[in-house]
Amino acid sequence: MHKIKKAFLSKPTVTQYFQALEIFMKTVIFDMDGLLVDSEIRALAAWREVGEKYGIPDIDGLFPKILGTNTYTRGVIFDSVYGGKFNYSQCYEEVRLLAHYYEEKNPTPLKKGVKELLAYLKENGYRKAWSYKKKMAVLVRDEDRNS
Repeated sequence: MHKIKKAFLSKPTVTQYFQALEIFMKTVIFDMDGLLVDSEIRALAAWREVGEKYGIPDIDGLFPKILGTNTYTRGVIFDSVYGGKFNYSQCYEEVRLLAHYYEEKNPTPLKKGVKELLAYLKENGYRKAWSYKKKMAVLVRDEDRNS
């Protein structure tokens, strides 16, 4: 039986607790959006293009305010900055499509040190998981796919 399940089926002993804790502590979960790759570059380029198309001023001033927020929060900030003058949903859909197009055309490189970090984790027996917000799930990759 897996150590974690065994530890929590009944009241765990101190040893079982620390065995489960050791497994959790040897697992690293990565959030893919912006952590391992510089996705902000293509998002900003897409926002600039959409901003130019619709005459939206100061996209470079808006971008830091919306960076790292969810779609709803971005919309609230967008509307508060521009007073509802522009259709956020339409703009965001175009930004999303452009960002995907940019990624297909020229894939975003890994950030500096990512390959070394993944190699270190593999060499030292860490389990790796990748969190994708869009799918609302954590996907665990096979070791073969962690290159």
